[in-house]
Amino acid sequence: MLIVSGYSFTDGLSEDGSAVHLAQFMASCLITGFALSHFDVDAHVVQPSATTPGSDQGEGSLWFDTTTGIFRVKNGTRWDSPYLGPELTNSFGVTMPQGAVVVTPSAGNMNPCQTLAWPEHLGVLLFTATNGSKMVVQGSGIVQMLCRGPMRFGDVLVCDTALPGHAIAATLLIGYTVATYGIDIGMCLSTLNTGLTGLITCMAWM
Repeated sequence: MLIVSGYSFTDGLSEDGSAVHLAQFMASCLITGFALSHFDVDAHVVQPSATTPGSDQGEGSLWFDTTTGIFRVKNGTRWDSPYLGPELTNSFGVTMPQGAVVVTPSAGNMNPCQTLAWPEHLGVLLFTATNGSKMVVQGSGIVQMLCRGPMRFGDVLVCDTALPGHAIAATLLIGYTVATYGIDIGMCLSTLNTGLTGLITCMAWM
């Protein structure tokens, strides 16, 4: 049996859905390759690839990035990731490491955050991005964030002015009062000793 465009089981024949008939179908079919042109414009196929696909079906095309393990959808010239965040270009001039807290200085671009009060917090860089390259940025949820210690489990995080793109703990306990300074961007879910920097599991809510 050759699977061709438009093939279907017989309508209304319930036996076609039985385990026996499905097993016979799978045992006798010949799977062939399909050109993207065989699919309607609204029926996108997922392309698994380690690099950005060289050809696609236009807006809404689907790509599983095997390098990062991220599912992506084409949005204009970007490959955004649903439920994680947009793909942005590193416009900072140097390589930005995984976990950097980034902001959007202009449309489609990202820089590491360098102030406690920058309102354009966007998210955390999911993987290292060289200068001029693109990478997905996660806006909220559990993520590995670049931090500078000391910090403890439960500390509220703000951006670090001493190290661009890093987060620092900003929780002050005064009696029963908790105070923070800067714009809070998340909460630490691990620990990091004084003077150390590294990727720490955090809950981001940027």
